[in-house]
Amino acid sequence: MTTLVFAILLFLNAFVVPPTGAAGDFEVQPVQLGDLRLVHQVGPAFFTGGSPRGDADFESLRAAGIRTVISVDGAKPEVERARVRGIRYVHLPIGYDGVDSSVAVRLARAIRDLPGPIYLHCHHGRHRAPAAAAVGLASIGRLEPSRGVRMLEIVGTSRDYPGLYAAVGGSAPLSKTAIDAIPLGDLPSVATVSDLATGMADVDRIHDRLRLLAANGWVAPADHADLVPAVEAGILTERFRGMSHLSPVTGSVEKSTGSPLDFRRTIDLAMSLEAAVGAGRTADADAILGSISSDCRACHRRHRNGPRPGRD
Repeated sequence: MTTLVFAILLFLNAFVVPPTGAAGDFEVQPVQLGDLRLVHQVGPAFFTGGSPRGDADFESLRAAGIRTVISVDGAKPEVERARVRGIRYVHLPIGYDGVDSSVAVRLARAIRDLPGPIYLHCHHGRHRAPAAAAVGLASIGRLEPSRGVRMLEIVGTSRDYPGLYAAVGGSAPLSKTAIDAIPLGDLPSVATVSDLATGMADVDRIHDRLRLLAANGWVAPADHADLVPAVEAGILTERFRGMSHLSPVTGSVEKSTGSPLDFRRTIDLAMSLEAAVGAGRTADADAILGSISSDCRACHRRHRNGPRPGRD
């Protein structure tokens, strides 16, 4: 459907179903919203999908009447593109392993109290966004966990991410006191995903697991049967994307000194690795992982092994 029709449906929906109503009986359905990826309506005036990229996507959101955008992706949101169109951005990044309780209560506060319609996105729109939406709705008592799990199935969330399914299946309403304790003004437009040292340590651990899988022909070894190659590659992509706006000098985004690290090539490689192992192209996966390893060594030589502020 066109953006105009989409906006009309939003307008009518605001009168047919009150914003505070239950979403439990709402039928999740795909909708077309410009060129945004995998957009689904998951509740009254509540939508999930892929990350908006560029002016055209944000113009589609504006034309559809979206007033709040929530990102659970690790990448830095395009806050200014949203702001000039009267849209508030909230950044509450999560991983593929679940939804932390501190994030769940903030999702609840944002979904309950920020102006709608709301568009909640991750990167692709298939896995983390619907999971975060389901947890947020369940946390304010608008969605039964079983229907939240069904939401993931409809959108196409992979069962290779059991932490997301567990987070939705185990979600429950939070107390009004707990939700009210989160000031609306404290919901960040850009979150500090991690400092550089923590992020690099995470990358090292993920890289070790990928090397273990590669050595076993990209099949989980018997003593690490929980490892899923495509999942590990996806987690690596998100770690790199989450660090892409951090300063190599301070390791933070708030106290940025110097240019942010450029992970564009490595992010592309990690995404290619995810596609290769998912398609069973093991030779390609071996070559791509080798390139990632080379990039990591080069980055270490430039940054991690060099002088730090305040050190000789």
